[in-house]
Amino acid sequence: MFNVFISKLELEEFERNKVWRLIPKPANASIVGLKWVYRSKLDTEGNVVQNKARLVVKGYCQQEGIDYEETFAPVARLESVWIFLAYGAHKNFGVYQMDVKCAFLNGDLEETVFVEQPPGFESKTHPNYCYVLDKAVYGLKQAPRAWYETLTKFLKESNFKQGSVDPTLFRKKVGSHLMLVQIYVDDIIFGSTDPNLSKDFEKLMKIKFQMSMMGKINFFLGLQIKQSKEEIFSNQQKYTKSLLERFEMTNCSKAKVPLPAVVLTSCLQFAIVQDIRLTQGNLTWLLLRQYSDIFMELLLMVYGIQQTLVSTYKHTQTPILVDALLIARSLMGAEYVAAAACTSQIIWIQSQLKNYAINMRKIPLFRDSQSAIRICHNPVQHSKTKHIALRYHFIKSHVEEGNIEVHFVHTTEQLADIFTKALNEEAFTRIVRGLGMIDGSTLQ
Repeated sequence: MFNVFISKLELEEFERNKVWRLIPKPANASIVGLKWVYRSKLDTEGNVVQNKARLVVKGYCQQEGIDYEETFAPVARLESVWIFLAYGAHKNFGVYQMDVKCAFLNGDLEETVFVEQPPGFESKTHPNYCYVLDKAVYGLKQAPRAWYETLTKFLKESNFKQGSVDPTLFRKKVGSHLMLVQIYVDDIIFGSTDPNLSKDFEKLMKIKFQMSMMGKINFFLGLQIKQSKEEIFSNQQKYTKSLLERFEMTNCSKAKVPLPAVVLTSCLQFAIVQDIRLTQGNLTWLLLRQYSDIFMELLLMVYGIQQTLVSTYKHTQTPILVDALLIARSLMGAEYVAAAACTSQIIWIQSQLKNYAINMRKIPLFRDSQSAIRICHNPVQHSKTKHIALRYHFIKSHVEEGNIEVHFVHTTEQLADIFTKALNEEAFTRIVRGLGMIDGSTLQ
């Protein structure tokens, strides 16, 4: 009986949004099936806060060219979210979060799609009829795109400008104040240097859509976030707890470092078990995002590293997987290619910052390889670099144009070592602090 009740609530949303119309089944038409999906919505502690019923289209039965055409919808990059939060801390304004109820049901469809009647709720007077969709339904391949285009159109009509490099970022300048909106499917975060603009945006969205205002952001894309004056803290406590439960290690002994420097074994299984014990011992560690007038310089200081000659490459902002694993002919070559990967990330962030009216040049890129640094400054190819694909040499032009500056960092000061090396407690603690991590248990 409970499932029937929440299913009726879902169908009421269909009627409110005028999602479909019941019509006689067209001859030779492609009819897509429907099914009910029941799930529970959890909070950050894993407690059930809402039971939901979702009527879903069997999208796997759709036929391209008949039931759908284009399906791509832009999704915000995690780096975009970090920049948004950093700017909020820098300008000392609150970042708020809202959720669109049944977001996809608001998306206008361009294609003609016929679906069956919902199981258990067939029309008694017209049992052989079908529905034709005017709006998108969950499960449709084109549903995310339809919702994105509907929301984008509404925001543009409300005088918001779309980001030049990130189509999920919207901004509106009112006098000297800036209103920012970042969307991730049906989750929206927003904030402004003028609190009144945030209130106006909340009212604007509630007029157009059924919204659930969630107050200041506290849980977004798996991140638990806390805000204080001029600071933003984030952690993944919920994820780490689930990881410990998955491996039945909630009661294991704690470890202060992932892998002690005295341990020489390279056994992958052993390394994983050390990592999990570290998770148990550091559930309260939070990533500190504290920014002042130089907050973007701190954000953009990238430490690239070379892990092995057959390698993936990482830096302190986000792991980067090169197009294919590169077998470098020399250590210098691998270092240089890693620097190029970091440069592409820097240039993207640099372009994104222009949407925040921040124009930055000479972004520092730190390397612990003098040879790679010399190649970055040397526009002349020679025998030791001619094997490196041309696409990686674009780093030189950005150095010449002054977009980035390549600096040497001594191995003992290389923050990226935390990703690849076994460290003693002193070195591990120093790098953790250098990355902006603090013990959350010390916070008031």
